[in-house]
Amino acid sequence: MSTECFTEKFHRHTYGGQNAGALGLIAASEVSYSFVNDAFVWGMIDNMYPEFMPDYGNNIPMRGFLPAFGQAAGKIFLQSSQWPYNSGSKEVTYNLFHAHGGAFLQVFTEVPQNLAVTHNPIIYSGESSFSVIAPAGAFISLTVNGEIIGTAMSNGGTTNFTIEPQLPPNTMVITVTKQNYYRYESNVDVIPPTGPYVVGDSYVINDASGNNNGLMDYGESVMLHMTMKNVGVAVANNVSTTMTSNNEYVTITNGNAYFGNIAPNGTVTVNNAFSLTVSPNIPDNHAVSFTLNSTDGTDNWISYISIVGHAPNIKFKQYVVNDEGGNGNGLLDPGETAPMIITVENQGSSAAYNVVGMLTTLDPYVTILTSQPQNMGNINAGGTSNCTFTVSANANIPAGYTADLTLNLNADLGVTQQTTIQLLFPDYCYPTASCSWGDGFTGFALEQINNMTGNGCSPNGYGDYTNMVADLEGGQTYSVQWRTGYSNQRASLWIDLNDNKEFEPSERLITDFVLSSSNQIYTTTFTVPAGSYTGNKRIRIRANWQSSSSDPCANFTYGETEDYTANFGSQTTLAPPQNVSANVTGNSVVVTWQAPAGADATLLGYNVYRDNTLLDMVTGNEYFDFDLPAGTYSYKVTAVYDQGESMPAGPVTVSILVPPTLLVAEQQGSKVFLQWQSNFVVESDGSNKAKTFFDSYFKLYRNDVVIGEIYDLYHFDDAIAPGNEYCYSVSEVVSEEGLETAKSNEICVNIPVYGALAVTPGSLYETHSSPPQITTKILTVSNNGNGPIEFDAVVDFLGKDNRASLARPVIEIDPEWVAEQYAQRTTLEGDPNLASDNTHNVKATAQPVGSVHYTSYITSDPSRSELYNNGPFITHPGGGAGGKDASAVQTNLGMSTYGPNVNHNMSPGNYYYLADDFE
Repeated sequence: MSTECFTEKFHRHTYGGQNAGALGLIAASEVSYSFVNDAFVWGMIDNMYPEFMPDYGNNIPMRGFLPAFGQAAGKIFLQSSQWPYNSGSKEVTYNLFHAHGGAFLQVFTEVPQNLAVTHNPIIYSGESSFSVIAPAGAFISLTVNGEIIGTAMSNGGTTNFTIEPQLPPNTMVITVTKQNYYRYESNVDVIPPTGPYVVGDSYVINDASGNNNGLMDYGESVMLHMTMKNVGVAVANNVSTTMTSNNEYVTITNGNAYFGNIAPNGTVTVNNAFSLTVSPNIPDNHAVSFTLNSTDGTDNWISYISIVGHAPNIKFKQYVVNDEGGNGNGLLDPGETAPMIITVENQGSSAAYNVVGMLTTLDPYVTILTSQPQNMGNINAGGTSNCTFTVSANANIPAGYTADLTLNLNADLGVTQQTTIQLLFPDYCYPTASCSWGDGFTGFALEQINNMTGNGCSPNGYGDYTNMVADLEGGQTYSVQWRTGYSNQRASLWIDLNDNKEFEPSERLITDFVLSSSNQIYTTTFTVPAGSYTGNKRIRIRANWQSSSSDPCANFTYGETEDYTANFGSQTTLAPPQNVSANVTGNSVVVTWQAPAGADATLLGYNVYRDNTLLDMVTGNEYFDFDLPAGTYSYKVTAVYDQGESMPAGPVTVSILVPPTLLVAEQQGSKVFLQWQSNFVVESDGSNKAKTFFDSYFKLYRNDVVIGEIYDLYHFDDAIAPGNEYCYSVSEVVSEEGLETAKSNEICVNIPVYGALAVTPGSLYETHSSPPQITTKILTVSNNGNGPIEFDAVVDFLGKDNRASLARPVIEIDPEWVAEQYAQRTTLEGDPNLASDNTHNVKATAQPVGSVHYTSYITSDPSRSELYNNGPFITHPGGGAGGKDASAVQTNLGMSTYGPNVNHNMSPGNYYYLADDFE
């Protein structure tokens, strides 16, 4: 193979010039089979995470998160499984998958920690034993010159190794590994035996002032009976030892002890040699390392001991709802009040004393009726204890809702624990399928249930017929009739006998009955398991085209699901209301129904539900639900008898169509800006595109005439003219329903009338005689509009060195008034270059009364052409030169051409020029 394969690519990957590739990889060497791969991976994952398939067990003993060992377990799992159907591919899969990397490569599954390991720093040549203290489950290895001389799995205490005596100057390497811990590695020098060498040998914990269990427990004050050993070849005289530790969870109160003389290979024990106090906060099984510095006054010897701390770890374990006074299903159902028995477990290695539990909640649907803390006494290591609280659930709690309860646990010495308990109010699964081709059921009958007519394709393949009830008894056999609209359906039936909102395999009473032909009634039987069942239970039937329907919750491509109700016990079937309907009036809904047929109990009234929430109990046959916000609502009605409540009739669904609101209109130049709010809008994206519940759009009305279909929440109306009033309203068209809401509030805008200023250039007279030079400019101004207009007329004479200007005051021109405004003469100082001095600017400024100025410039010098802003009174958007906006004022000022070359003849051989940006 000339190129790298995937595995090589993963291993050899670099980042920033550094090796960054995979340390290990499990991969197939050829194309593999998808479902066979799944089975292989399930077995591999279960080996590394035994809780993945707790019922399977482990054929390969778990040794931590070792992918290579997991691969072997995956292949065994695949071999022993009964699937997939293409069993011949199993052997291929065994040979395809390979582990690349170290077989003992461990993968961290959480943030790794440092290992607490204690051992002597040296070993004498000739010694045949060595001790290492490491956490339980750690794997310890001793090697010399690459050769393993001892291995063991730590049990959490001291691990003693029997080894071959080693010779100096070799070095023994101590390696300790554990899942989710960093690798520990340390060198121990092999030295020749010469002179004395004193090390810590053993200790006994004296915790008589605590619980006297011989362990270092949280919050205790303990003393150590310490034994020191001389592993040297000469007597150690006058030995004293100092014990120190930098661990945050212990405080040494006496760290000095005198051991006297210790013979070679001898030991000396001093009772209560050292004393220390333990923090109440020490974590359970936390190893504390101590340094022992021994001396005979000449030589110093360092050795180490490690002591494991013990603490409780109280945790919530489980809860049980004792609803024997209710329906006995072990769940806190809506409307129930029942004791909730909470079990607390001590997962630590030390007892917790005087444990107290308190249960609280802020949930609006759940009330904790027990308001006092509950005592659980002492909980020993590994033990459990219970506390009981009375809990009540609101009758209107939604199906499928989860309430958060807070359990606070407290014990002596500051032990605390807080846990959030999720109290589930489960609902049934509601799978989907397509039944538009006739798949599923077109008929079903069981005892009093007769749904053989009018049973068509249910929305999304799920039909709620729980208002249809069959009276059943445990241990009895019943006949079922069913029909399909498409051949080759597999039909199954369940009854939720334990009321836990799940259809368990033991509750599946018919499995994959074949409905071979369409439009044919098939009959089969089932037997209800023996038992004393009471109350209403959910019946589910499912059909799947050409495939098994034995899964109660899976979505099918083609098929259908229908739910009904079974009534057990001596209860009388309580008839529900009939012909429930709902109609919308404005933003209110009126729900109507008819009395139950053949009710054999005293009828007390009716419960009306909106979206599964009880609204009210009424005695009549209608209910008014007022002032609803926009949206879709589902209503059900039950009949209430002195013996209980019937199954619901319905649901019926309606939509409230509320017109848009807060319509505003504002004139902006030559346009009217309109904006409104929709009661259906969910959000608006970055382009202001309205997104509504029903994919709706808006109709905009001007003077009661539709002027457009709008998909935004705003609009600019540019089809307006001065002197008119425009009245606007807006409605919303709900595309999904094909309905139009009423119109919104109406708002009117008056467009003001402005004068129309006309400027007619006059004649330009120039005399080029000797200075002084005389220049005359005549400008004719007229108002052709419908209102008055004010203006200023200014003539500027610009010379090279001297400037003079003369302006008339503001003059008001009435409509249709035309006048030759004025003629101005002035004298400019002479200059040899008369042409350069002969520059004439005539400026006319028009100001509509009550608005802003609009300006134009007329010049006879192309080099003095300039741009001036004559907006924002825009009457012709995009109607100006170059696609710019134009206004009536600009047009009336003669500024209809953009650029310096208008070529209006002022006098023979002379021109004036107009320039404007038309904005």
